[in-house]
Parts: sequence; C-alpha cells; structure tokens
Amino acid sequence: MLRVHDNALLRTVSLLPVIMVVAIVGLEYYVFMSEHWLPAFQHSVGFYVLFRIVEGVCFHFIVGCMLVAYYKVVATDPGYVTSAVVQRVKDAMQEALEEGSKNLPVMNTCRRCKQLKPFRAHHCSFCNRCVLKMGT
Repeated sequence: MLRVHDNALLRTVSLLPVIMVVAIVGLEYYVFMSEHWLPAFQHSVGFYVLFRIVEGVCFHFIVGCMLVAYYKVVATDPGYVTSAVVQRVKDAMQEALEEGSKNLPVMNTCRRCKQLKPFRAHHCSFCNRCVLKMGT
C-alpha cells in the first residue's frame, strides 16, 4: 500500500516514482505497438500474420503480468510490527528458552514509537512506524 504521510508535499512527491514507472511502461507500449508491431503486421502475409499475432499476444501478456506485479509491489503492506507479531516473537523465544537455547536475541524497544520490536525490524521515518525487515 502506498505509504501515507501527514505532509501533503511528501505524499505528492512519493507518487512521482510510481508515475514515472507507469509513464515508462506506457511509452514502451506505444513505441512497440506503433513503431514495430502495427507496421510489421500490416505488411505481413501468410505465415507471418500468425507470427505477428503470437508476438502481439505475448507482448500484451508480458506487459500485463509486469503491471500486475508492479501494482502488487506498490499496494502491498510492508509488514508493520503489530502486537500480534510481537506476541508471536515472544512465544517463539519462550519455546526456544524451554528447549534450552542459550543465544536468544533480545527484544528491544523502539526509541521513537516506544513499542517492542523484534530483532529484525527497523523504524521507518517516512511511515513513522516499525517495519519488519525482508525475510521475516
């Protein structure tokens, strides 16, 4: 999900990379279709018509998959540290302690939001919340 910030200027500026990526994909689509595919399709005969149709379908499929994947990247929650996550980490540490583990990471408290945070988490200055690092 696009991170929402209190500052209107930062909210607007944070949309610029998304707009740039969509514009680049749109330009790529326009150039491919108008400069390559359409002229080639209009001058194709016989077997080459089928080849151009397959080429166009494959191109649309790849661009569609790329746009869906990009939307998911932009719209997915980054993994905020919630009370449920903290409880899961506490339970896992308790189980490891009962099994006899000696080297357990310590649960720190975030200096900014004063919330317990797992070992693999950091405070995001843009979101103003603790966020889990990749792979956790």
